[in-house]
Amino acid sequence: DASTIDAYIHVLDASTLDAYTHVLNASTLDAYIHVLDASTLDAYTHALDASTLDAYTHVLDASTLDAYTHVLDASTLDAYTHVLDASTLDAYTHVLDASTLDAYTHVLDASTLDAYTHVLDASTLDAYTHVLDASTLDAYTHALDASTLDAYTHVLDASTLDAYIHALDASTLNAYIHALDASTLDAYTHALDASTLDAYTHALDASTLDAYTHDLDASTLDAYIHALDASTLDAYTHALDASTLDAYTHVLDASTLDVYTQVLDASTLDSYTHALDASALDAYTHVLDASTLDAYTQVLDASTLDAYTHAL
Repeated sequence: DASTIDAYIHVLDASTLDAYTHVLNASTLDAYIHVLDASTLDAYTHALDASTLDAYTHVLDASTLDAYTHVLDASTLDAYTHVLDASTLDAYTHVLDASTLDAYTHVLDASTLDAYTHVLDASTLDAYTHVLDASTLDAYTHALDASTLDAYTHVLDASTLDAYIHALDASTLNAYIHALDASTLDAYTHALDASTLDAYTHALDASTLDAYTHDLDASTLDAYIHALDASTLDAYTHALDASTLDAYTHVLDASTLDVYTQVLDASTLDSYTHALDASALDAYTHVLDASTLDAYTQVLDASTLDAYTHAL
C-alpha cells in the first residue's frame, strides 16, 4: 500500500533505487508514481542519477508526468530539469498539458529556465510558447538573460512570434526589446505580420522605440514603415527624438519616404519637419517625388514652411 511504498523508498540507498527503477515496466512505474506522497517523490527524484531520470521520464505516460510535475517542489524541479538530456526534455515538454507547463515554468529559477530554453529544439519551443498563458510568458521573458532571449527569438517561427508578442504586457515588451541584439531585432521585425507590428509599436515607450529604430538596418526599417498603418506611423513619429528622426530619414529609400509622407497627418508632418536638421531636410526633399512634395507643402502650416525654407 502507499504508506509501505513511501517507507520503502526512504530506506533504499541511491544505487538500489536506480537499479529498482530500471527493472520496473512502464505500467508499474505509473502506478508507483501515483501512490507516493510529495516529500517521497522529492527524495526519490534527488536520489536517481541522470541516466535513470532520462529513462524514467520516457516511460511514464502523460497524465502521470502531469501529476509528477505538480507535486515536486521548486528546488527538485530545478535539479530535475538540469539533469535530463535534450531529447528527454523535448519529449517531456510535449506531453505535459498547458496548466502543468504554466506551473512548471513559474517554479523554475532563472538559470534553470535559461538552460531549459537552450536545450529544447525549435518545434518544441514553438509548441511550448503557444500553450503558456500571458502571465507565464511575462514571467518567463523577464527571467531569461539576453543571450537566451536572442537564441529563443531566432528559433520561433513567425506565427509563434506573433502570438508571443500579443500575449506580453507593455513593460515586458519594453524589457524584451532592450535585451535583444541588433541582428535578432532585424530577424524579429521581418517575421511579425502587419497587425502585430502595429500593436507592438503602440506598446513600446519612447526610449525603447529610439533604441529599436537605431538597431534596425535600412532594409528592415523600410519593411517596417510599409507594414504600419497611418495612425501607428503618427504615434511612432511623435515618440522618436530628433536625432533618431534624422538618422531614420537618411536610411529610408525614396519610395518609403513618399509613402511615409503621404500617410502622416498635418500636425505630425509639422513636428517631423521641425525635428529634422538641415542636412536631413535636404536629403528628404531630394528624394520625394513632385506630387508628394506638392502635398507636403500644402499641409505644413506657415511657420513650419518658413523654418523649412530657411533650413534648406
